[in-house]
Amino acid sequence: DTYKIGKGLVLKGLEQGLFCRREDGSVWADLSQNGLDEKLLLRKDGTKRIADHTLVALTVMIAESKPSEKEMMVNLVMNFLA
Repeated sequence: DTYKIGKGLVLKGLEQGLFCRREDGSVWADLSQNGLDEKLLLRKDGTKRIADHTLVALTVMIAESKPSEKEMMVNLVMNFLA
């Protein structure tokens, strides 16, 4: 269930423009606006790149954060993905 929730939240983030889908179908978090690189969330075959619980937590934090909190959220995400 956690995987389905996480994947669903990533797809919701795609709809909201928080993440981007590349031509190969993979889903990425573009953190370049904050001087960071892009991070793979879902591979082109739809499988996860990171642990289920981490994917859920990161997606929820980004999706529900206020615009004024985006920089802090990006820093937290980078700590999780490092």
